[in-house]
Amino acid sequence: MGNPFKRRLDEQLRDYFRMKLYRARILLKNVEQRRATILAVSKAVLEWQADYFAGQAPLKPMTMTEIAGKLHVHTSTVSRSVQNKYLQSPKETILFKSLFSPPAAVSGKGTDAPAAVTSDHIKKRIHELIASEDAARPYSDQALANRLEQEGIPVSRRTVAKYREE
Repeated sequence: MGNPFKRRLDEQLRDYFRMKLYRARILLKNVEQRRATILAVSKAVLEWQADYFAGQAPLKPMTMTEIAGKLHVHTSTVSRSVQNKYLQSPKETILFKSLFSPPAAVSGKGTDAPAAVTSDHIKKRIHELIASEDAARPYSDQALANRLEQEGIPVSRRTVAKYREE
């Protein structure tokens, strides 16, 4: 028949291990869900920025909200999944969050459509123009704005002044 005290301990031990197994399964499920989310966000970003990673173009404007919409998840899900993470490519290792950049505020003479360029791209282009200018006759903010507009980047003089300061 056995000892009833021992049988009670065996049941408690079995219940204890059942609970631990249940919690371990939940943890594994959560880790798998996080992995799948990070993978989905990574694929969406790589698809969106394919030309950038191929070395053929600068980063395109891209927001977390746009990626979230594409994946049918909340923006905060995308934000949490890229926070403190890096993306390694053959070209570089980059902070995942730095791949997100909203379109720059550009002056659109006669159009409300935003240009497909990021503020970082505009700042880099301004830096390049300033580096190539004649030091004795530097470009005015308006001259820089005119040069950028000729390149298809309509930016106001005030925006050029702000970016030049930065």
